[in-house]
Amino acid sequence: PPVRGPQDVAGRAVFTFRRSCAYRTRLETWFSHERVAMGRAIEIESYQGMLACVIAGSGVALMSESMLDSLPGKDSVSVHPLIGPFATATTWLMWRKGMLGANLNAWIDLQQEGKTEVRQDARAIA
Repeated sequence: PPVRGPQDVAGRAVFTFRRSCAYRTRLETWFSHERVAMGRAIEIESYQGMLACVIAGSGVALMSESMLDSLPGKDSVSVHPLIGPFATATTWLMWRKGMLGANLNAWIDLQQEGKTEVRQDARAIA
């Protein structure tokens, strides 16, 4: 069934990175915004591990659509976009001063092709 809000996954384990992770903070805020108790947070060290746990049916996770699209096994999970104030996230690319080179310039150009503003949805996977 579709995930329309945190109540649809209440009590399920949540696979996430450490407390400093922006996606973890987003999930915690998503749950608290609706006054729903988040399931136990289980810290995972990689997106691949997170996805494997979700594929196994052990819980839910949140990652960007572009990250999920890059992972093998992505077709084995249901994907549900977050809505409202949780629907979009701003990502900042940073590099060391003076280290901008041809490869980084090419990557930046590729990301911005045909876009006036680069935005990527946050996707919940269950």
